[in-house]
Amino acid sequence: MNARVSASAVRGGTATGDLGRPSALGMVWLMAIYGACFVGIQIGLRDAPALWFAALRAIVAGSALLAVAGVQPRPVPSGGRAWGLFKA
Repeated sequence: MNARVSASAVRGGTATGDLGRPSALGMVWLMAIYGACFVGIQIGLRDAPALWFAALRAIVAGSALLAVAGVQPRPVPSGGRAWGLFKA
């Protein structure tokens, strides 16, 4: 076992930097968004069949993830080998 431990690991930080404590306002915002999802699902299931609504939710979530990925300043994987690592 390695006797040398970084100070970041002892404090509970990450290898790339200490994330710190989440803010109270951020946690309330996250809780509100999470709770609104359940209300939205209940309303949506009243008006649409379950399978159609699940597909619609997946399309909306995928679009949101692509939008977030589009504004991130990260490189896109190139080559078939890199994309092949995504399938599991």
